[in-house]
Order: sequence, then structure tokens, then C-alpha cells
Amino acid sequence: MSLLSGCQQLNPQPEALPHPDSPLRVALDAMNHSFRNGVRDLLITQHVSGGEFPTAAVITVEESGLLDDSISAQRTVFSMAYLEGRWVIERQTKAQKCYPGRGHQDFADKRCL
Repeated sequence: MSLLSGCQQLNPQPEALPHPDSPLRVALDAMNHSFRNGVRDLLITQHVSGGEFPTAAVITVEESGLLDDSISAQRTVFSMAYLEGRWVIERQTKAQKCYPGRGHQDFADKRCL
């Protein structure tokens, strides 16, 4: 009986998902359908300042290994503030990195060739 009970707990718990009001959830919701098709690698980082009472956050979403002939990676950075009980996006920037021979090799806002 306890084995069966243990198996039932394998389902993901709601608290394991990002909280609806977390900076990560706000950023992912803002990206919505702008995620690139055919992404091989996805790296998401979150930096929150303020300790127990956070006041600012930066979320970086980096998509690389794209199925694109010129863009090798795309990075979206969200700068957020915690205002009136919720996370608000203050600035969202996008940059891309090109494949060799197709433009710049570092993340920049310039287009690839």
C-alpha cells in the first residue's frame, strides 16, 4: 500500500512550477509565441535583487542552435521591477549572434547577413 502511495506522489506538484507572479513566469508569458522554432539549446537565467523582499529582477532567455542560415543564437533580456505587489517589465531587449561569415559573432542588436 505504501508503494502505491509513493507512486501517486510522482505527479508534478503545482508548487514546482514558477509562481504566476514570479519574474520568470512574467518573462515567459511575455515571450509567448516568440520562441524560435527548432531551438536546440535553451538557457534561462534569473537574477533577483533585494533578498527576502525582492525589488528588481533580470531574466535572460538565450536560444541557440537555431535552424536558421544566418542567426546562430538569440537572446532576450527582461529588466523588471516589483511595483504595487507585482512584477512589471521595465525594459525588454533582443540581440542576436550570427554564424561565421554571416555577421557579428557576439550578441548585438544588428541583423545578421
